[in-house]
Amino acid sequence: MRIGDERGRNRINALGPLGIECGDDPRRRVHFEESSTQYGPSLNFGEQRRRAIDGGIAVKPAMLRIAHAITPADEGRTHQFFALSVSDPFVRDLSAVLHVIQDIIFEQDVEVVREMQRAVERDRRPGRVEFSMSYDRFGLKIRDILHVMKQKELK
Repeated sequence: MRIGDERGRNRINALGPLGIECGDDPRRRVHFEESSTQYGPSLNFGEQRRRAIDGGIAVKPAMLRIAHAITPADEGRTHQFFALSVSDPFVRDLSAVLHVIQDIIFEQDVEVVREMQRAVERDRRPGRVEFSMSYDRFGLKIRDILHVMKQKELK
């Protein structure tokens, strides 16, 4: 079930770490067009197209696509799957590219997953509970408040 689409979000920003991997300047400011589709709470597909602001030299990478999924390992832990496709070949050694992807880009998600894990561990309700995403942190907080209120009412 598709639960969300975000299409045509435009912005201007620095090219970022993947720029250097494909032979461009990561500090170069470029035009981004982004889209994302969310299927359920744990599967996301995203696409980003990049072009020169002034119509000048082609941007590298000009396009990237990402598939990202968080799946349950058991009732208290998750696995994270991440796949990346870029339009331009890497110009650096693959081990250096993997270092950037795994230790810089992927690491940005680690704190989000850790916070989700902390939320799961704090939840003391019996049985199977829903899986929540970090963007629902306000919903998580409200759920915690309601749980406390319910416990007070039961006393």
